[in-house]
Amino acid sequence: MLTYAIKRIALAVLILFVVMLAMYGMVFLVPGDPASVALGPRATPALKAMLTERMGLDQPIAVQIWRFFANAAQGDLGIDVWSKRPVLDQILEAFPQTLLLGLVALTWALTLGITLGVLAVVYRGTLIDRALGLVSVSFISVPSFVVAIYLLLIFAVWLQWLPA
Repeated sequence: MLTYAIKRIALAVLILFVVMLAMYGMVFLVPGDPASVALGPRATPALKAMLTERMGLDQPIAVQIWRFFANAAQGDLGIDVWSKRPVLDQILEAFPQTLLLGLVALTWALTLGITLGVLAVVYRGTLIDRALGLVSVSFISVPSFVVAIYLLLIFAVWLQWLPA
């Protein structure tokens, strides 16, 4: 069990590394340089040069990536360009609500999933079982943002149980 846990943690670290690398690489896929995108079309060349130097974008890519990972490993995710606040502070500020939302969603999913699963087993082979199977496959097959829009429509607009 310990080796399984170590493998899973190592895989999670590897996935985190690849995602962070991809995220950092996406900065360079945006047309134009990152400083111009961050400052907008009215920025002066001097302001762009200052931001480029402050963000370290004048360094070679390998140095930028190394600095990015070294800072991230220390918990320094940088300063948000627009709000001028540390990114980690913004993440930690939103974390309690995100955690609560995740726990509520997990509770609903477990409650609904177990209840409907038991119902499908009790009425195996009947129309109820087939309907529940169709609904569950539909929810898995449809992209989550589409399901979210329809659930908002049902629970917030039609039933008015939640604020829209």
